[in-house]
Amino acid sequence: MRNPSDKSLFGMGSLMRQKVVDRFRDHVRENRDAVDGLPSDSRPAGTGDKVPEAYTEFARHPGYERLRVSQTAADRLGITNPFFHPHDSLAGATTRIRGREYINFSSYNYLGLNGHPGVNKAAAEAINRYGTSASASRLVAGERPVHRELE
Repeated sequence: MRNPSDKSLFGMGSLMRQKVVDRFRDHVRENRDAVDGLPSDSRPAGTGDKVPEAYTEFARHPGYERLRVSQTAADRLGITNPFFHPHDSLAGATTRIRGREYINFSSYNYLGLNGHPGVNKAAAEAINRYGTSASASRLVAGERPVHRELE
């Protein structure tokens, strides 16, 4: 049985962790060398210079390729992407994702007013009166009575 102290984040042992780091480092080095090794007349510099495909084809861009290596490593290790999970409910101190409740540390709902009936009613009235466009600044787009009321 493995010693729990041999595990790190996501349960990777030190050997597996080192393999992932080495592979990522090699990939970054290969792509950096591909761009750095270009003759000066083919580097993007000014008008008329030949621009390498790594700068014009998104799928070949070095930054995107590094991102794909990280994503592939995470996929192989069973690490899911923690971003862009749709929430099932209002943002508050807690949230629901795929039916499971979580503590939400990033809602900006400090006062707990998100979804409050009074706030929703006032927002609906403001939308009905002023619309949904932020428009431009007061100086350019003109003033609304609500600006003066707020001040």
